[in-house]
Amino acid sequence: YRAANAPVQHIGELLLVKGVPPELYHGTDGLPGLSRYVTAYGASGKRPSEVRYSGKINLNTAEALVMMRSDKLFNRFSQENVLTFSFGVAAIRWLILFYATTPTIIVASQILHAVTYGMFHMASILYMDRLTPGPAKTLGQAANNAITYGLGLMIGFMVNGALFDHLGARHLFTISAGLALAGGIFFGGTSKVSLADG
Repeated sequence: YRAANAPVQHIGELLLVKGVPPELYHGTDGLPGLSRYVTAYGASGKRPSEVRYSGKINLNTAEALVMMRSDKLFNRFSQENVLTFSFGVAAIRWLILFYATTPTIIVASQILHAVTYGMFHMASILYMDRLTPGPAKTLGQAANNAITYGLGLMIGFMVNGALFDHLGARHLFTISAGLALAGGIFFGGTSKVSLADG
């Protein structure tokens, strides 16, 4: 079959993914499967007073849920702490993928993407907004996106492509974990210095 390259319409589509056996989806020997914890649907209810959430993780919008709840997050934690934490979670996620031996672990680890993308993206936008003066805020956001998602992804893809045949995917996961950890340590150290100077 061909990949849909589209949002999941029904969680049963997970059974079409290579390496996802029925017992992972349905559960086995008293252990619940993925179908108990994930959904492809959003909240139910037509009016705000009727909105109800299933309590399951939406495969299509996990990052969006983190973003929607970001006001509470940033009321409690500084942008610097959220960014540093996101780097740490990214390192853990890459290490999980290095050690993963079952499809269950691989699929479950992707839930961390809500943190590594959702939290990081919101925190970086707010952090850049705070750093740039009023007239340059749009330029600051454009530069942040161009460097992070443009130049950063381009370099990452080129280096990974060059190293893939020599090292294999598993070792690239450890390199990614090391880079995320180094980025978190570097950012955490420099942001503390900046706060001390400022």
